[in-house]
Amino acid sequence: MRVLVADDDFLLLEVMRELINSFGHECRTVGDGESAWQHLLADGADIVISDWLMPGLNGVQLCERVRANPAIEYPYFILLTARGEHSDVITAMRAGVDDHLTKPLDLKGLQARLIVAERVRNLHRDMLQTRRQLETANLRLNEAAHRDALTGLGNRLKLNDDLPGIHARFLREAHRFNIALFDIDEFKSYNDTYGHQKGDAVLAEVGKVFGEQLRQGDLAYRYGGEEFLLIMPNRSIEQAARGAERFRECVARATAENPQLPAPATLSAGVAGIREGETAESVVGRADQALYRAKRSGRNRLMVDIPEHA
Repeated sequence: MRVLVADDDFLLLEVMRELINSFGHECRTVGDGESAWQHLLADGADIVISDWLMPGLNGVQLCERVRANPAIEYPYFILLTARGEHSDVITAMRAGVDDHLTKPLDLKGLQARLIVAERVRNLHRDMLQTRRQLETANLRLNEAAHRDALTGLGNRLKLNDDLPGIHARFLREAHRFNIALFDIDEFKSYNDTYGHQKGDAVLAEVGKVFGEQLRQGDLAYRYGGEEFLLIMPNRSIEQAARGAERFRECVARATAENPQLPAPATLSAGVAGIREGETAESVVGRADQALYRAKRSGRNRLMVDIPEHA
């Protein structure tokens, strides 16, 4: 264990250093509370043994600072004091002190407390490691819950999380955004003709193309079934339409050149831009209407819903 001892009695510090080192611990000593605080900020410690009464920052104040700073990993804190009253002990404990030793120092008591401190510190370290592992696992689960497994794109849940923030930014900073909805043409027929495995391969290829073709700020999602949604911020509707057309062309080319696919696939698309006073859901709805017009007009094409300029 790394032990830090803070006391303004330099003779006591020498005795403590030799004794603690003889117990198999690594001991550092400082002469006041402020020096102990700076050491803890820079290097930390597993156990802190601090005198209560020191010039400047006293032991209880030092403990309160340590407990209030989340950047300092929890040290086991032992307070050295000549005060033995119950009220004094309670005051120290409420400040975050774990244990106390009364002066004059009981050497056997010190060794016993270090054994307890090491045991508690190891348990605390194990708990911290477990918590970090759980946090990492939760982050991975959350990421998986918001990611479409087949295409690698964000899923509908992810879209529902992202859209309010994107819309709020539009209201706050007047940053325009456009939404494009894509639908794989005749996908049911593709599945019926070539089988669902090949249909899944087409979906995966579309997801791959979307992921590769995204430009800075763009966001892509699998909207559901064979539909995909693309958010394109900070562009005019004309720029968004050209971007959506580029995605359509890339998908057609990639599926035609993929030797694992029995036939190429094409996309129909609808594009809409945000209007002043409009909700994000309304923009999606207008993009969907434009997509419907594209499919009704023969598929394999793009239709644009031109927004009204503010």
